[in-house]
Amino acid sequence: NMLHEAGVNCSHEVEQYLQDHSNTFGNSKSTRLQFHYALSVKGREKSKEQLVEIAHQLMKEFGAEHNPYFIYFHRDTDNNHVHILGTRVKPNGTLLSDHQDFRRLNECLNRIVQKDQFQDMNELLSYSFQTEGQLMNIIREFGFTTGENKEEPDKVIFYHGGAEAFQANLADLTARNAVSKDDRKKMERREDAARQLKAIFLKYREQSLKLSGTKDEIQKKAGRAKDRKDIAQLTDASGKRLGKTEQQQLLWFLQQLRSKFGVSIIFQKDRNGVVRGYGIVEHSRKMALNGSEVMKLADMINFKEQIV
Repeated sequence: NMLHEAGVNCSHEVEQYLQDHSNTFGNSKSTRLQFHYALSVKGREKSKEQLVEIAHQLMKEFGAEHNPYFIYFHRDTDNNHVHILGTRVKPNGTLLSDHQDFRRLNECLNRIVQKDQFQDMNELLSYSFQTEGQLMNIIREFGFTTGENKEEPDKVIFYHGGAEAFQANLADLTARNAVSKDDRKKMERREDAARQLKAIFLKYREQSLKLSGTKDEIQKKAGRAKDRKDIAQLTDASGKRLGKTEQQQLLWFLQQLRSKFGVSIIFQKDRNGVVRGYGIVEHSRKMALNGSEVMKLADMINFKEQIV
């Protein structure tokens, strides 16, 4: 810290230290003597200090607390994140196991942030929904996937990062705060939301089609990786994949919905991975809708100004 404050770049010394440590204590039969992990959060919800503390806890849970490692904080993307770089070589000369390290690291992380995950669970259950599919879209928006508990059928397992995070009662998921079609006020609120969203969709989809050239290039690497992957699989009415410009226009449209209105689009695929529809999660109103209630997928892709 003192050297960095004095303006001395220590990166070469850090690199040399790790190499010397690995060469001195490492298993010469292995060529994978270093590790590099990234720990990211949504947006700025965790500060540098919080992320660094979680990173230290993660290394302790993972069994690497006595290995030399370095933590670097970055905010060069939309999400605050840290990089953890170190050597797999333990003080006794053995190697830290990297077998299924992604799953094991997420198991460790789930234990560390379990309190936050329970808060997310309570938060997602405060959203209104009508169908199981809409509930699943809300759950995905909070970064979870679900699975059945074969031993206890009345419970659902929540996974994060491919590792089990916690379990919840099935009754809480299917019954808590579900919207009843007999509740006229709630139904009117959902209908109003659908109408307002349609107006927003029409306005920003029209704007997206005016983007070209330089603006497309600016947006080329922006947006969520999952959105880029899903958009690349979309086809027009004739079954043809969208061109690069069309993909960037649609990606820009999704970005505007998310950043300006807190609206997320979740594409739905068939067994062959083909996108067949989409769902909507509106975070400002804490509500999930079917995409068809606002605009058909085909209309969104082959947009025409005269859609009413």
